[in-house]
Parts: sequence; C-alpha cells; structure tokens
Amino acid sequence: MVYSDSAYYDGDWTNDTQNGYGIYQWKSGNKYDGQWVNGFQEGKGKMTYTKPKSVYDGEWKHDKKDGVGTYTWSEDGDVYSGRWRDGEKNGLGMYQWKNGEKYEGGWLNNERVGKGVYYDTSGITTKGVWQKGKRIQTDSMISNKAGKFTGVLTEGKKSGLGKYYLRDGKMIRKVHELPAQLTCNQRKRNLKGSPMYM
Repeated sequence: MVYSDSAYYDGDWTNDTQNGYGIYQWKSGNKYDGQWVNGFQEGKGKMTYTKPKSVYDGEWKHDKKDGVGTYTWSEDGDVYSGRWRDGEKNGLGMYQWKNGEKYEGGWLNNERVGKGVYYDTSGITTKGVWQKGKRIQTDSMISNKAGKFTGVLTEGKKSGLGKYYLRDGKMIRKVHELPAQLTCNQRKRNLKGSPMYM
C-alpha cells in the first residue's frame, strides 16, 4: 500500500490494520522490517535509519525500542547491545566504541547508572558505580602494565581508602586517590544521545 506522503507498507493486515509481518518505508528512507500488532511496531523487528546512518535490530513495543536489542551507528562503528524501555537504553547493556573501548553495566534513560565496568584500549579495567552518566565511585582499577587498585574512592577525590599493588601482587602503598599510573590513559568518551563522560 502506498500512502499520500509517498510512504508504503507491504505486509499482513487484519481488519484494515497492520498485523503480523510487514515492511514499512517512510519518505525519508527509514525502513522498518518486522512484526506488527494493531498498527504498531511490536515484537521483533529491524529499523534502518538514514540520518544518521544506523540500524536497530531487536524488540519493539508500541513503535518504541523495548526489550532486548542492538543499535549500530554505521558511520563510526559504535554499538550498544542490551535492554531498552520506551525507546531508551534502560537496564543492563554494553556500549562499545569503534576503537575497542567498552562499558558494561546498568543504564537508565540513556545514561550509565549503578554498577558497571569500563575497559579502555590501554588495558585498564575499571569497576565502579555510575550516577547520571558519571562515575561516582571506583571499587577497583586493574592495568596490564601498571598494577591494580582496590578499595572504595568517591568521585576520584581524596575520600575513602584503597591499596595500590604492582603487577606481581606486592602492595606498595595505601592511597586516598587513584594512582596517576592508572589514570593517565583514561579519556572521556561521547555516547550517542548522552553528555560526555567517562
């Protein structure tokens, strides 16, 4: 069926309503290929976007990403795979940048929230707690080259107490802030639809 705005639908109908499997393409070029319930994108489906070029493949509810799905930004290669609710990242998920950096953990309304793990390309793994997209607590930081930190530090400031170990497991000192050897390679990364944060 071709609509007056040049969009078209090709698929199953029940009582003049999209139900079952179908393909809908908008005038913009965006295309949905998947399941429909009472005229809504609902169930499993794949949406291909033209601006920016990207693809979402996963579960839908009432025309919104809802459930488990993977979103890939085609132009730069970033990928989010995990839980969605009401069209936003919500629940557990993994975000990976093209260069290999990665975050795994909790999400709320497109922002990192709760416990998570951040992996950077220099070999540093950071476990901590995030709030409103920012890491507010560091529980451990392990480097393939510089050793590891264990303890609890809040907002990277001189609060709390931790221990810094060399790679051979020998503790060299107690610390009140993250050792420079572990933080010098950390960078802020931009998440699509979110502010800059680490």
